[in-house]
Amino acid sequence: MIKSHLYLPVLGAFLLGILAGCSTTTTSTTPRTAVEIALLTEAGESTVSQMGVDGNIFYNRFYIDVDEYDTYEREYMVSALRRRLLQHGMHSVMTPDEADVIVHARSGVLAIDESRTLIGIPEIPLPIPSADGGGSYIATPELALFRRHVQIARSRLSVYGTETVTNGMAFDMGTATSQRFYTRWVFFAFISFRTTDLGPPYRTRTME
Repeated sequence: MIKSHLYLPVLGAFLLGILAGCSTTTTSTTPRTAVEIALLTEAGESTVSQMGVDGNIFYNRFYIDVDEYDTYEREYMVSALRRRLLQHGMHSVMTPDEADVIVHARSGVLAIDESRTLIGIPEIPLPIPSADGGGSYIATPELALFRRHVQIARSRLSVYGTETVTNGMAFDMGTATSQRFYTRWVFFAFISFRTTDLGPPYRTRTME
């Protein structure tokens, strides 16, 4: 029989072992994870979809000035904007000299805000001495009674066009905003799920 004064150490070791087996590590072989890319592109494309062109304009051929459009996932965003203009009946050309109008896009925001909340005991790094004096570290498993990891992509985009002949204002598509979120939840170390408004392959309230 285990004596009463040994209960806590044994129970603690048991819980740490279980938690170590239940812990997850997020890794990526690209600069941004798939979730982060999805957050940026979906928020950005939602913003582009709100853009409207005055139906009375007579500028048919357009060229997007990509050099002044500095943002994350720029190639994707330029393609989304080109598609939107094509939907309005305009025609894309390869060089500015062929265009009736130059399209200028300004990304006020296209980035991810991130926050983490933990109620419990975080990972604690422990040094491991070595013969050469260099040493290394291991971390104790996290004890999370409650954990929330929130990522929110926010987008703000402004678009306007200038005439190639006069360099005057051709049209103004205004400014639009959008956002997307992805949240991971953990309760009592064992219950974990995510909530998100991203489209496929992500789903709302899907168990991890």
